[in-house]
Amino acid sequence: MAKISDLARYWNVSRPVAEKICSYHDGRYGLQLVHGKPKRYRWADIWAAEGYSIVAEKNWRAMKEPLLKTADLADPNVFGRSERSIRRLAEIGEIPSVDLPIADYRFRAIEIMHLLP
Repeated sequence: MAKISDLARYWNVSRPVAEKICSYHDGRYGLQLVHGKPKRYRWADIWAAEGYSIVAEKNWRAMKEPLLKTADLADPNVFGRSERSIRRLAEIGEIPSVDLPIADYRFRAIEIMHLLP
């Protein structure tokens, strides 16, 4: 189970933005709040909302790693492209990304490692 603070760290956003993302997805795409305090969500539901239908349990650790921001990839030592270019590549599907409804694109390191120079 993931608390809002876990999701903020995972999505690389502030806590209020994480709450907005969760409220956007509540009831949609299978993202359901698990009853109890504090608020918690199932990781499988979170990944399903991001477009991953099934994630094997052996991949959960890597899938829970914090997502990278566009600025992280724009670092000249990492991807060597501008933030604008990276956004454009994500928009047209040239690089795999997680498109959050409130924030900018996010990237999963394990999916883009082979694209790095």
